[in-house]
Amino acid sequence: VAVGAILSLLGDICINIGMNTMKFAHNTNDEREKNGEERLNFLLMKFWWIGVVLMVFGELGNLAAYGFAPAAIVTPMGAIGVVCNLFITTLALKEPCRAINVVGVVGVVLGIILIVVFAPRTTIDITSDTVVAQYILTNQMGIYLIIWATLFVMMLPICKKWGESTVVIYVATGSVVASLTIVSAKVFSSLVTRGVTKGFALDWLSPVPYLSLLFLVITCVGSMHFVNTAMMRFGNSQVVPVYYAMFTVASVASVGFVFREFQCV
Repeated sequence: VAVGAILSLLGDICINIGMNTMKFAHNTNDEREKNGEERLNFLLMKFWWIGVVLMVFGELGNLAAYGFAPAAIVTPMGAIGVVCNLFITTLALKEPCRAINVVGVVGVVLGIILIVVFAPRTTIDITSDTVVAQYILTNQMGIYLIIWATLFVMMLPICKKWGESTVVIYVATGSVVASLTIVSAKVFSSLVTRGVTKGFALDWLSPVPYLSLLFLVITCVGSMHFVNTAMMRFGNSQVVPVYYAMFTVASVASVGFVFREFQCV
C-alpha cells in the first residue's frame, strides 16, 4: 500500500506540472491574440506537448500505483496536486491567490489524511478469469455502465450550452469519462503486477489485459480533451482544484462500487 501511495504522489505532482505547462501554452496564445497576432493551434506549441509528456509520465506512475494499493488510497492522493497547483499558478502563471484558495488547499490536505488513515488496506487479487466472472459480468458493472453512459450523454449538450459560462461543466464531463479510465487502470495495473510477480503466461493469453488497456487509453484521451478545453477558457487556479475534487469523487465511487473495495471496511 505504501508503494502505491508513493508512486501516486510522485505521479500526481508530475501531472500537475504538466497541466500547468499546458496552461502556459494557452496563456501564450492569449497574449498573441491581445497583441494582434494570429492564435496558434495548441497542437503546434512545444510547451503544450511538454505538458502532455509530463502528464503521460505521471499517469504511468498512477497506473503502477493501482497495482499496489486500493483506488480509495491512490485516487485521493492525486489531490496533492492541488497543493502544487497553488504555488505554480501563483508564482509561474501569475494567477491571483485568494484566501479561499488557501482554505481549500488545507481542506484537501486534511481530506487526504482522513482517507488514507481510514481507507481499506487490502488489495484485490485480480486475474483474467476472476475479473470477468466476479467484476465485469456483474450487476454492479451493468449499473455503473448505465449510469456512466447516461451522465455522458446528458453532459454533451450541457457542454455546448453552458460550458463557456462555468468551469464545472467541462471538468465534470472529464471526470465522468475518467472514472472509466480508473476502472480500466485497476484491471490493467493489477494484471501487470501479477504478471511481474507470478509470470505473464497466467493472464496475458487472455484478451482482458489488452481490452482494459484499450479502454484506458481511449477514455484517458477523452477525459483530457474536456479538461484541456476547460483550461483554454478558465484559469488553472479554478480548473485544477475542481477537477481533482470531482475526479476523486467519481473515481473512488466507481472503483469502490464495481470492485466492492469497501466491503472490508
